[in-house]
Amino acid sequence: YAFGFFHHIPHPNFKGGHVTAGGVVYHGGSYPSQYTGQYIGANLLSNSVQVHSLEPNGSTFKNEYTHDLLNANDPWFRPVDCALGPDGSVFIADWHDKRATHVDPKDDWDRSNGRIVKIEADGTEPVALFDLREKSSAELVEMLNHPNHWYRRKSNRLLAERKDETVIPGLRSALEDPSNESPLEELWALYVSGGFNEEIGLNLLDHSNEYIRAWTVRFLGDERERSSEVVERLIHLAEIEPSGVVRSQVASNCKRVTGEQMLSILKNLLERNEDAEDPFIPLLLWWALEDKAASHSTDVVTLFSEPGFWDEPIVEGTIVERLARRYTADPTDSNLKAAESLFSLAPDDESRSLVIAGFAKGLQGQSFEKMPQPLAAILLKVLDENPTRESLVFALRLKHPRAIDIAIEKASSSNTESSERVELIETLGEISSRDALLPLTELIGIEVPASVQEASLRALENYSDPAIPKHLYSVMDHVSENIRSRSINLLAGKEEWTLEFLAKVDQEEIPKDYATLTPLRRMTLHRNEDLLALVENHYGNIGQESQGLLKGRIRGVTSILGLKEGDPEKGHELFTNVCAKCHKLFGEGNEIGPELTSMDRKNKEWMIANTVDPNSIIRPEYQSHVIETADGAILTGMLAQSTEDAVTLITGENETLTFPRDEVEEIYESNLSLMPEGLLDPMEPDQVQDLFAYLMKEE
Repeated sequence: YAFGFFHHIPHPNFKGGHVTAGGVVYHGGSYPSQYTGQYIGANLLSNSVQVHSLEPNGSTFKNEYTHDLLNANDPWFRPVDCALGPDGSVFIADWHDKRATHVDPKDDWDRSNGRIVKIEADGTEPVALFDLREKSSAELVEMLNHPNHWYRRKSNRLLAERKDETVIPGLRSALEDPSNESPLEELWALYVSGGFNEEIGLNLLDHSNEYIRAWTVRFLGDERERSSEVVERLIHLAEIEPSGVVRSQVASNCKRVTGEQMLSILKNLLERNEDAEDPFIPLLLWWALEDKAASHSTDVVTLFSEPGFWDEPIVEGTIVERLARRYTADPTDSNLKAAESLFSLAPDDESRSLVIAGFAKGLQGQSFEKMPQPLAAILLKVLDENPTRESLVFALRLKHPRAIDIAIEKASSSNTESSERVELIETLGEISSRDALLPLTELIGIEVPASVQEASLRALENYSDPAIPKHLYSVMDHVSENIRSRSINLLAGKEEWTLEFLAKVDQEEIPKDYATLTPLRRMTLHRNEDLLALVENHYGNIGQESQGLLKGRIRGVTSILGLKEGDPEKGHELFTNVCAKCHKLFGEGNEIGPELTSMDRKNKEWMIANTVDPNSIIRPEYQSHVIETADGAILTGMLAQSTEDAVTLITGENETLTFPRDEVEEIYESNLSLMPEGLLDPMEPDQVQDLFAYLMKEE
């Protein structure tokens, strides 16, 4: 962008600031408390420069909006970045564009409108021209304590370029000075000047400042070789370090040491109960452990030999199930042996349930000509007279006949909890048990909870049998509108069943309006000209609408929204019912489609266009796919996972379907968004107003 215009705004409430890496400007406070207090951030979505509070949150930070420092009266004001000036003022880069997010990959936006805005405190004196490059290295070191962060960062950059060894003794002394208010700047300067080494690092691990210790761990980890003394200190640090910031850095360095060394560090970190709710540390520890789960499986499993280790919050909440899943997802001989050992070490029923649940998830989509002995041995121990929910799903994944019988009985019983029935039904569908076909089909009916019927319809996607459409037609007039639509959607997946349905519509045996847009779109995926002609004959063009018609719809919605403001509370209910199954807004909903909170929701024109014409722009990460199975079924959705063993699809109804890889005939990209056109058509004008009032409201 050519930022060609300069706007100077003296501000009576702005007292100057300093900036850290990433361009976030901190307002108020003094170094070294720069990591807490208030900061200034440019928000291109709200056309404002905002003040936020910043507080520690375990190993990281959390922020909260407090107020606006600057609010633009120009909807094109897009503050994309901010930077500090040497006089303490803040420079804002204004993108100046009607669109905040360029989701359109075409390079068609105006690059000539950029502006620069300067915010400064009243009475700020101009700074005379100067060049820090003319300063001596010693003078640059002095500027590392300057109250304006601009000078500190520029000085550190210049010291990095010079690598002047004469400053090293002074920097070392400054780091040892307890009265030093900016030791982190000295540490960075020491490192970039070539003065950091292992001896200094070992001493700095005892420094009183947690950020000095954290960066020291990072610098020691960056060294190509680490002595045994460094590793021993890291092991000890993992045990006694009081700061989550430092422990997080130790966890991040685990993969930089040998497997045996890493497991010693990990064991100590996994026993730090205070990190169980940390936003990052538990998964950092899993990231490290997973790397050695197969190559050092014996040593990894040995960690679990102490019964008390299983009770550690991070181990129980983050590690056990993932490790069990890792071993069965890649069922090599050594991994399955490790899985058997892990199960045998589980000290109680709760721990065994976690292990078995992980095993079941890892086995999803897999099949064995002959059940491996370690899994058979585990199965004998868990499939007793009263199998648990987890052990039953595990046994189903292995297609054990007795488990199938028990699961069918439980899934068919109204005495079984609905959530357990749903899990068992979905698993029966994934393994395509022939014995389960009729029981699953018969669960579609008015006396069965909706969640169970929906699960049965998902499970039946894996079957091709004339008993399915026969039963669905027998109950179609009596089930709810939702179950009816999902039933027709199931029929639409197979060409033969689709033709039968359209014939019944043609003969007026079934009301035409039973078919909603979702199953109709699925019907059009079949490559059968006669079928497509029948769809068009009864329902018109189900494919993409013409641009002229879409433009007319956009004008109509724009006109409706211009009549009056809607009610956001009523719009919230509409969002929950219509949009939340695919989109998340203000932390509510799902993420099949783009997260809406950070979208350009104040741009009414953009919001209307993308709601009315969802196919105009489909971002690559939300590209839908079509799957054709070996038995002729066609499905469309987001490709959630594709492995050698299985393919998992998330449909536009937010349903997850998994197919064994050997049952998938073809996968290809769809040119249609999962979000259907005509989403607003069934709504009354006041409902459209309410929905957009909620979609466009401030967070």
